[in-house]
Amino acid sequence: MSLSARVVDAHDPTKVLSTIRTLASKSGGEVAEIVAFILGAALLYRLGRDGTSKPGFAPVLLDEGFIKADSRFTSRAISAWQGFGFQLIIAVPEEKYQSVVSKAERVLNIVADADRRSYVSTFDYVAPEDVAEEDDAEQ
Repeated sequence: MSLSARVVDAHDPTKVLSTIRTLASKSGGEVAEIVAFILGAALLYRLGRDGTSKPGFAPVLLDEGFIKADSRFTSRAISAWQGFGFQLIIAVPEEKYQSVVSKAERVLNIVADADRRSYVSTFDYVAPEDVAEEDDAEQ
């Protein structure tokens, strides 16, 4: 299998920033970002309505999506999917939620109790910059 992808400037698509020919030398996060972008573009191509740039079916569930990527690559990959018009539902383990929560409109926490019964609760996310503002206001 071969791969050739061009990374172009978002403001000037004629300006090629880099060309990707192999994933072998890339980190796990870089690979996840590239694959997410290609998959999102392919889904948009297949699910897009004629004459529009938005998908006809927008919800996409990513089970443990982006768990190998750091927060920078995760943020860029999520932005790409959202830019394509998809509504992402991302299931991540508790230790990885920080990498996706800053891009989320709503966060739900699914917990299993000691009897292995599951329930859903909302999760109120406070952005780090908001915490800093609250700390400054208290001083």
